[in-house]
Amino acid sequence: METVAAVVVTFNRLTDLKRCIGSLRKQSYPLSSIIVFDNGSTDGTADWLSEQTDVCTIINKVNLGGAGGFHHALKYGYEEKSDWFWIMDDDCCPEEKCLEKLLAIPDKEKYAGLAPTVYEDGKVPVSHRANLTYSPNLATIQSPLEYGVSEEAISEIDYASFVGLLLPYRSVSAIGLPRPEFFIHYDDVEYSLRLKRKVGKIALLHSARIDHYQAAKPSVTTYPIDKLWIRFYGIRNSVWLKREPWSDLKPIHKARLTGSFIKTLSAQLLNVILHDDHKVKRIKFYTAAYLDGWFGVFDNEKPRVILGQK
Repeated sequence: METVAAVVVTFNRLTDLKRCIGSLRKQSYPLSSIIVFDNGSTDGTADWLSEQTDVCTIINKVNLGGAGGFHHALKYGYEEKSDWFWIMDDDCCPEEKCLEKLLAIPDKEKYAGLAPTVYEDGKVPVSHRANLTYSPNLATIQSPLEYGVSEEAISEIDYASFVGLLLPYRSVSAIGLPRPEFFIHYDDVEYSLRLKRKVGKIALLHSARIDHYQAAKPSVTTYPIDKLWIRFYGIRNSVWLKREPWSDLKPIHKARLTGSFIKTLSAQLLNVILHDDHKVKRIKFYTAAYLDGWFGVFDNEKPRVILGQK
């Protein structure tokens, strides 16, 4: 029987975590282990985890973000040599037969990973499963899927968020661990890109379901200054993903990417000047986020320092 380790990262969402662990315990295909990385929670999570005899807990005193948490938790599972690693946030609940269905996919060994369909509020969002298409500009790299297929169908895709992605040991051996320096946002995109380049496609099983409860809120044009710091990582990481293949780009594509970078940053700064409060801080913030992405600088303390929160 193949061994499967669930890999969960949590931060201050004890109610969600309890629900997630409960759903893992109910899987019709039994898990060999449940690994939980606690990112310095202050809501009683560590105390609750200490009482769970069937959960392997890694307690960290500081918040390393989702990327750091998945890096260390997956590293632990990999060293334990499980056959499969089931990666998910603490606000996920797979249906009872989810894992059983995934492992029953025909010829599953040919895929880089296996993924259930994500549901949010009873609907399938476009953000968690996608293909990845590069273009020399700062537009998103994810191309949404079309969901007009039967329930039993399997789609071969490039990207699966860390909401129920099931990875075989050989894939982790081939590409390594998530990049902890990403902190949060786009760490799963970067990981999926590595899978695509070095291993292959991900199998999306439409009949396997995992519910995601803390759905991302619609993007806003202006963040309150005290909450702006979280936006830094998404900007930096997404710019880096577009800049990373620079040496392989043709001169015309380098020019287009550079032009898109200048245009996007200029538009952001103009919007700050015209509409936002705390203009000087915001200008410094956005300039640093874009430039750090362009030059590959990963200083996760920088956004709070710029905003005077450190």
